[in-house]
Amino acid sequence: MTQRFQRLGIPAHAADPGYFLRSLANIPTSYSERFHSDILRRKIGDHSSAAVCFYIVEDLTQCAEHAQQVLSGVQELFLGDWRHHSETDDGVVDPEWWHAHLWWTQEYRAYLGWGSALGEWEQLKSVSEYPEGRCPVGESGEAEKVYLCSVANSILEKDLAAAVESLKSLAGGHERRFALLANLELAFVDRDGAMLQRAFDQYLAYFAKHDAKQNTIVRVSFEATLYFHRARVAQIPVRLSHDHVDYIVQLD
Repeated sequence: MTQRFQRLGIPAHAADPGYFLRSLANIPTSYSERFHSDILRRKIGDHSSAAVCFYIVEDLTQCAEHAQQVLSGVQELFLGDWRHHSETDDGVVDPEWWHAHLWWTQEYRAYLGWGSALGEWEQLKSVSEYPEGRCPVGESGEAEKVYLCSVANSILEKDLAAAVESLKSLAGGHERRFALLANLELAFVDRDGAMLQRAFDQYLAYFAKHDAKQNTIVRVSFEATLYFHRARVAQIPVRLSHDHVDYIVQLD
């Protein structure tokens, strides 16, 4: 039987988590409090990347351990009290400044994927209190921010009418990736099984053609993982095709 890295077309050496384990080992343990958020983001990124590698080589125990570290790191990044004693770029202590300036989208995406794979739904609700309008635009632009804030509101079941309107706007937009993700979220909000299956298949086909070809670390989809597990909890049947099953993190 072929292994996951073979099915994904990844050379064994490319799925080796060693690089990220060495990077974690080299993170300084003593540093200025001003750089606390930078250190946290590096740890989160390395733990998430290591977890992906362990998943691809089918070491689910190590994958889950690093995934748990992602959750702990994001909780501290978003909700930790370090903001009350770390200086901002302006050289002052201002907890509110971080909410408007700290990069957050990649960390929240990782939390959605690993949190849903681990079944940490209450923690997902807690962390989903963080994304809001004053958060900065992430690396992928305004559409990503709108999508993630809408997902956060959906998870919290608040401001759903506004979230649906934002998602409908994204679904009709020109950014294909976020249009497909918006359709996924809309289908889930409506609990429409047929629509969800169609949106799921369309997004994974796009992911396989575009995102999954970039590098090893994006060979699994945090978004598809989130919807697969949300659907399972909501008892909405979602089928995975043979070509797409390895893009979803399943740890049980």
